[in-house]
Amino acid sequence: MGEQTIFIFTRQGQMVVPVGLPPGVALEDGIGFDKRIAHDFGALMEGRLFNASDPDGRKWFSVLLLPADKGPPLLAEKGFRCEPLRSLIHGFSYNRVLRMYHLAQWREESRYCGRCGYPNGDADNGEYARLCSHCGRKEFPRISPAILVLIKNERDEALLAHNVNFRDNVYSLIAGFMEAGENLQNTVAREVREEIDIEVHDITFITSQSWPFSNSLMVGFEARHKSGVIRCDKKEIADAQWFSRDHLPELPGKGSVSRFIIDKWLAESS
Repeated sequence: MGEQTIFIFTRQGQMVVPVGLPPGVALEDGIGFDKRIAHDFGALMEGRLFNASDPDGRKWFSVLLLPADKGPPLLAEKGFRCEPLRSLIHGFSYNRVLRMYHLAQWREESRYCGRCGYPNGDADNGEYARLCSHCGRKEFPRISPAILVLIKNERDEALLAHNVNFRDNVYSLIAGFMEAGENLQNTVAREVREEIDIEVHDITFITSQSWPFSNSLMVGFEARHKSGVIRCDKKEIADAQWFSRDHLPELPGKGSVSRFIIDKWLAESS
């Protein structure tokens, strides 16, 4: 179990691969857990190395999240390079490397009990859970739901927005995290109202994507404009406009659920 291949990650959201290995080869199954790996990373494995499986439990892997000070310069000296996980993602369905990275982050961030502060260990009953050695509290992997929504108006134009954290000229979907007591449709309506001051209706689920940057579940929707004129909050949204299919800004990269939903809208005219 977990003895054949290993996923090695940095704290900066990178996957570690040998210099001569194409990144795509390691993306789904990790890299061979051989003598070289044992020699170069063995001292870092105690307390950090763990075994994880696919959701169906049929295939197991070893996973290692490196300490914060073991970054690209040190790894390069040993003949390894770091590939940003975001650059390796080309589809938004189930992705093994994202699952392994999500679990690795969660284990690192749950070293201590949130109730009493004592050290956590791994539950020994086959669950992905951390178990407090003092009070017995269990902690499971954190998953934070967030919505994205493509809004259409009566002209079948799409509302795309430029977030203050985006690269220049990139426009994408209105997005935000779910709050306590909400359902996902409530979150869509609230985020739209807070960020651009319009009302929407006919909220329809489209698809979802695991996104461990960090521990998110991105849930994608479409909605129809109901009322109001765009007024950006200027805190998160610097600009938002209605765009037709033949007059588009720079869009987010392929592989994200936001781009999938935008591409779906673009294809509806063909």
